[in-house]
Amino acid sequence: MYKFNKNIIKKINENKYVKKTRKGLGSLIFSRAGLFAFLVILQLVLMIYIYYNSKIDFTYIMGGDTLSKFIMMLIILNMKKVSNANKLSWFMLHYSIGYKREQRKVVSLDKDSRKYVQKDKDLYEKIEDRERRFYPIAKYLDDVGGFPTYKDTSSTYFKVGDDMFEAMLSDVKSAEEFIFMEFFIIDYGYMWGTILEELVKKAKEGVKVRLLIDGSNLITRVRSDFVQEMESLGIECRVFSKMYPIVSTYQNNRDHRKVMVVDGKVAYTGGINLSDEYINVYERFGHWKDCGVRIKGSAVKSFTIMFLNMWFSLDNKPEDYSPYLKKYPDTEASGFYIPFADNPLDNETISKNVLLDTINKAKKYVYLMSPYLIVDEEIRNAIKLASKSGLDVRICLPHIPDKKVAFALAKDHYKEFIEAGVRIFEYTPGFVHSKTWLADGKVGFVGTVNLDYRALYQNFECGLYMYKSNSLVEIKNDFDIFFEIGQEVNMEDVENIKLSSKIFSKIVKPFAVLM
Repeated sequence: MYKFNKNIIKKINENKYVKKTRKGLGSLIFSRAGLFAFLVILQLVLMIYIYYNSKIDFTYIMGGDTLSKFIMMLIILNMKKVSNANKLSWFMLHYSIGYKREQRKVVSLDKDSRKYVQKDKDLYEKIEDRERRFYPIAKYLDDVGGFPTYKDTSSTYFKVGDDMFEAMLSDVKSAEEFIFMEFFIIDYGYMWGTILEELVKKAKEGVKVRLLIDGSNLITRVRSDFVQEMESLGIECRVFSKMYPIVSTYQNNRDHRKVMVVDGKVAYTGGINLSDEYINVYERFGHWKDCGVRIKGSAVKSFTIMFLNMWFSLDNKPEDYSPYLKKYPDTEASGFYIPFADNPLDNETISKNVLLDTINKAKKYVYLMSPYLIVDEEIRNAIKLASKSGLDVRICLPHIPDKKVAFALAKDHYKEFIEAGVRIFEYTPGFVHSKTWLADGKVGFVGTVNLDYRALYQNFECGLYMYKSNSLVEIKNDFDIFFEIGQEVNMEDVENIKLSSKIFSKIVKPFAVLM
């Protein structure tokens, strides 16, 4: 039940670009859970139909099905590029195969676009000489991903989406050359309507406006003619990986990134999407806490390249990126910045590796904030080892979940983490959608990467890695506020979890990679 903010009703009524947000049965039916349930039911219906209508002895049918599953099991178990945690669910969904052309093209564009990045050798030599904690991960991200380190950049951290929205709107209004926006979720309402109103004004002024959204939006949120509507308003709009009613694993590889770049001067990323719940215009799961970051300076260049790679994955031939890659160094810079992206099809789990590096190299503490906690054995072991080694390890999660299945799976980890000394806090005011990490006050991350299988293995993700930057103080302050107003989970709380919930978490565990 949505609780609409009464103070915003007047503005909504005055803005012709604000449309009523669609919510209802369709959102459930076309969700991942709905699609999965539909496929399972369809398979059962087909089996029953064959059983009652085929003249073939059913034992032969079952034997053939068993044989096909056995062969597929052997194939999946020998797939070295698939994690062990994923293999069970892959086996259960062995009939789902395939990738879309644009998804594969992103891999080649990521490699080709490295020609636009010039490595600052002097900077890396200084880092290697003076910042031994930071140098290995900086080298890894540059060598493997093509994501360079920048120094002449500054940042602003936002503790809630409400504040980031105001800053985004201000930068949109000041745009002179181009506005690039890439978001996983876009929904009709005050937030999108307010931004759209300014985008239309800018398009009329001659500013190039490009909007890239994930294909899931056309099923669950916006109208099917959304692209045409945007084009009619002067906004270039594209949809990444449209969803069709066919069984294929490409449906899992969503564009989960959130990026906005204005004139190559400023860029945004974080957990905030273009929908009213992210700025608490209406209430879904109590107070919605989300975090984001704005950067100014040379590091914006990497976010611009990320956007253009996804944008041109839908083209036969990309245009020259150079006109959009002017450098605007920030003279008030502090620390080091590495914007990076993660592609599920390049056989490199960049986000996971950055997370493990953050945990494994921490000396005093590691704080993690995420809406979900559905991680594999390697990450669980790293978290527990850090705690057992004397580090202060804390994980911040929602108290009011948006997905009950995902929350049940998160709670399934509580006992082993608490026994290892890890402290778990739940956000009692409501729901947390932030994806923020902090270690020792020196290393920080803000981006789109949840602590779950989808983010670490299946989605297109992005984020900002920071080392000794000015925003780390604000991130630490944000965690401290969380610890103060949140509720710490103890072993008594774990023991008091309903038996039905514990059983449910065990039943759905094989499907964890789908959450």
